[in-house]
Amino acid sequence: MAALHTGRAVIIGLIYVLSSFIGVFFGLNGSNTAVIWPQSGLALALVLLIGYPALPGIFVGSMAIALFSGASLPFAGIHAIGNTLAAWFAAHFIQQQKNFNNRLDNYQSVLSLLFI
Repeated sequence: MAALHTGRAVIIGLIYVLSSFIGVFFGLNGSNTAVIWPQSGLALALVLLIGYPALPGIFVGSMAIALFSGASLPFAGIHAIGNTLAAWFAAHFIQQQKNFNNRLDNYQSVLSLLFI
């Protein structure tokens, strides 16, 4: 069972890292500042679809991105904690909305997702 959770975290982390290249592609010239941050939307979608077991993978992916970009280990850890908590809080607040459905089959679900 532990191998399943570890494998899931690694796969989610890899997907998270790969999505960061989209953000780098749209980054500002000469810096590692991204205009868009697709990892946040991906992290939220993963937590909404898979649940809280997706959080370790988000942490691993975020940590890898920060270390890959040259950040120190303490900063990478803080960066990863912040990105993981952002996904958790967003999913938590969206799921607290009345009639929210992951299938987005009603207007309230769509609006909850858009305005979080």
